Amino acid sequence: GEGLVEEAMGPALEVLWARRGLLSLAVLLGACVWAVAVRVFSPLMYEVLIHEFDPQFNFRATEVLVERGPEEFRNWFDTRSWYPLGRVVGGTVYPGLMATTATGWWILQRLAMPITVQQACVFTGPAVAPLTTLVLAAFAREVTGGDVGAGLATAWVFATMPSYNSRSHAGLYDNEAVAIFAMVLTFYLFVCAQRRGSLWWGLAAALSYFYMVSAWGGYIFITNLLPLYMLVLWATGRLTDRASVVYCAFVVLGTFLAIQFPFVGFQHIQGGDHLAFFGVFGLLMLREIARFLRGVLPDPKHQRLALGVFSAAFCAAAVVVVGGLALAGRIAPWTGRFYALLNPGWARRNLPIITSVAEHQPAGLLNFARDLHLTIPMAGIGFSVCLQKATAGHIFALMYFLVPLYFTTKMVRLMLVLSPAVGLLAGIGLSTSLSTLSPMAVRGRWPEIAVTLGVVSSRHKRRAASRTCSPVAVAAGCVGIGLIVLLGAIYSGHTIYMGRYAYSNPQVTFDAQGRDGEPKLIDDYRDAFKWLRDNTPEDATVLSWWDYGYQISAFSNRTVIVDNNTWNNTHIATVGKVL
Repeated sequence: GEGLVEEAMGPALEVLWARRGLLSLAVLLGACVWAVAVRVFSPLMYEVLIHEFDPQFNFRATEVLVERGPEEFRNWFDTRSWYPLGRVVGGTVYPGLMATTATGWWILQRLAMPITVQQACVFTGPAVAPLTTLVLAAFAREVTGGDVGAGLATAWVFATMPSYNSRSHAGLYDNEAVAIFAMVLTFYLFVCAQRRGSLWWGLAAALSYFYMVSAWGGYIFITNLLPLYMLVLWATGRLTDRASVVYCAFVVLGTFLAIQFPFVGFQHIQGGDHLAFFGVFGLLMLREIARFLRGVLPDPKHQRLALGVFSAAFCAAAVVVVGGLALAGRIAPWTGRFYALLNPGWARRNLPIITSVAEHQPAGLLNFARDLHLTIPMAGIGFSVCLQKATAGHIFALMYFLVPLYFTTKMVRLMLVLSPAVGLLAGIGLSTSLSTLSPMAVRGRWPEIAVTLGVVSSRHKRRAASRTCSPVAVAAGCVGIGLIVLLGAIYSGHTIYMGRYAYSNPQVTFDAQGRDGEPKLIDDYRDAFKWLRDNTPEDATVLSWWDYGYQISAFSNRTVIVDNNTWNNTHIATVGKVL
């Protein structure tokens, strides 16, 4: 029977293995198609519709960008919000999402594929998700030192992960849809630059960071994770000159690019949540100066004296400068959300408007089970692999996982930041599991197939064939692979369920059942907004709770007193008293 199996499957496997490059490309293409498929339930079940609250403003802003152009968008003053103050939109918005969609819309127009701006906004998330999947797959390959299997496994694990789907489903036109792509791309290019010692890769990482800053305020995660990573490399003796130069160049160029956005500006330099970014930059400069002093002072006593004096002077100057700037108000305090992460109890007492939002609550076990599901045990295997190998790339993967994991327990919204790290570790764990179980299943039992698939080399073929086959090992390998396939099927079913039922509802229209059991569509919200638009003067001002501000502006085209930007607590408090 074993010979018949080899005779039947051997030639086919040999053909596939000889074209494994094309096979890998097909696997990646399948992951991309799968990533799109789980994100288009909403337009298939309802209609091409912008979801929820914040996406309504993003859609409105994208229309302004497309119709009026970048210059007018930059100077756009919105008189329809925060009456009577209005809002300087160009200086209070991250334009990366709008610019991405407008660029895609413009390209499709030139390719004779006319779509509306609304359609472009609705499908931005499903269009970007495959790109994020491919970049994370390349990142996994880079972290593992060129393991193609880890990249392919990561692509399939992350393509449908519910946590990322929650912000990239069709219609969920929110900043995070493109920001997670920019974040993963920045990390990938940064690790590539440090591994290769190439400033060109570093330049690409800085440009990707520029895109990230334009898209989402979560860029401060990058400015805090990278310095922490550099300190760990330094402490473990893995910090190289190439890594140090790439980081310093990234800090300088990334900061120069980031301050070009009005909403960020010099806050990137003066913000208290960027101190680690520049502090590690200063420490690396000090490290290089210390090496220079060791080179020009041959006497060890003179070296120690010079280093001690210079280090003391440097630290004293840093304390004086930072302290002086803080006292003078030149260093801005941490943001409210940053305080909420570090001390949730204090935030609940002093920042109720932040802690009242559902996505700012601590994550529970149910959140992890829903959003990450069966990637958790695979990520545990990947974590142990990275901990065992502990190269610079593996250390980055570990820190990318541990830091957002801690903060996700404080704020469930950060599950989105955690999801690529979990997908990365789960992909590594899945690849390791398969590469461990496959030899157990085929080596010694089907030596020809084992040689064809590269499980054993051709020179070890005779030894594998002559060795007594262990039934326990073969059974364990087959059962293990079967269990992985079963878990993969369960995970796929869960991701489809989440895309179909959890994220497809636009929160503007709702499914319901009538008394006769027939499904019905509840469209009361849009009916109310339409009534408001048709039965009130065009210059009417609407008082409502801030949750509905963006929807009233988008659907009814009326001025509102407060909206979801929540920048003016006095306005919100006044409206709360009125209501």
